[in-house]
Amino acid sequence: MRRVLVLLGTLLLLLTGLSACGDDSGEGSAPKDSGKVSFAGKFGKKPEVTFDGVLSVSKSKVDVLSEGDGATVEDGDAVFANLYMANGYTGEELSSTWDESGRTTMLEVSDNTIPVFKQALEGQKVGSRIAVQAAPKDAFGEQGNDDLAIAPEDTIVLVIDVVEKIPDSIKAGKAVSPQGGPKVVEKDGTVTGLKFTGKADKIDELKTETLVRGKGPKAKNGDTLVVKYLGQVNGKNKVFDENFSGDSHYPITLGSGGSIKGWDQGLVGVKAGSRVLLRVPSALGYADKGSGKDIKPGDDLVFVIDVLAINN
Repeated sequence: MRRVLVLLGTLLLLLTGLSACGDDSGEGSAPKDSGKVSFAGKFGKKPEVTFDGVLSVSKSKVDVLSEGDGATVEDGDAVFANLYMANGYTGEELSSTWDESGRTTMLEVSDNTIPVFKQALEGQKVGSRIAVQAAPKDAFGEQGNDDLAIAPEDTIVLVIDVVEKIPDSIKAGKAVSPQGGPKVVEKDGTVTGLKFTGKADKIDELKTETLVRGKGPKAKNGDTLVVKYLGQVNGKNKVFDENFSGDSHYPITLGSGGSIKGWDQGLVGVKAGSRVLLRVPSALGYADKGSGKDIKPGDDLVFVIDVLAINN
């Protein structure tokens, strides 16, 4: 499931998980700096971005337009943010969360995404508005981006409103064991598996069991949830996929069709900060196709899922 990230709209599909492939060898002709860009507007509202000439920068520039007073964003964190993006060469807006749905998008502060996001976000505070003039090598690199009509030499302009810092875990110390179901196994506070005892009954209908009840907002269709998860075939003690053991942040947009139906349906109504057990019948999982070598056609699935945050 990690192989198919379900991300918020066009922005995350194009931005998250990409890595610039710029040439740092110094060979070739570097673009000369030119043009100017100015910004107006307050945090929370779509920014007004004005270009004076063709904007080109050889070194990325990060400016804090207004500083928030929330938690500091550090390396390895993820945030929900509003994001505006424009092409410095054409001056055209490329995308904006303010226009697409009004919902924030998830951005990671890591080496696994476009370099300029880490440059822009690390050390900033929640509630800040940040303007970025991204040199090509720190954005889409030598490959550019055909989907967004970005040439390899184009400077990219971003405005980022940091809305929320996503927690790395939930408070699961008072988790309850599911009735008649598998036991959640942990090591040093980290979920490592589900232990089945005896013969597991066939799962005939989707069931969501709350093991820890969070106090955050409820999830609904269209929301993006950031989760930790672990999955096993019903009755089998082998984990086929999980992200509890790493520091990655996994987003899923409910109702987008990018994940199994059991997730789309079973996570609706779950509150942020919750841990749930999802028992998913084959029809709402991978049905008669199966998935990989571990999930056979007709297999029922069981997941333990921690909902870290919801962007509704």
